[in-house]
Amino acid sequence: MARRAGESCGRSRTTDIVDGVVIQSAAPRNDDVYTGDAADETHLAEHAISQVADIPNVP
Repeated sequence: MARRAGESCGRSRTTDIVDGVVIQSAAPRNDDVYTGDAADETHLAEHAISQVADIPNVP
């Protein structure tokens, strides 16, 4: 998990490893991710190994 999170951060050129872990945790199960910053999570999801179901922006 940690390796995949680091790889997705590297591919997406971001440094937020926590977001990377969230996306990599959700991707294999096709889970939804609820976040206050959908842009960052979506950017990471585009570089994830698996797809994430949905990333709505929650205020």
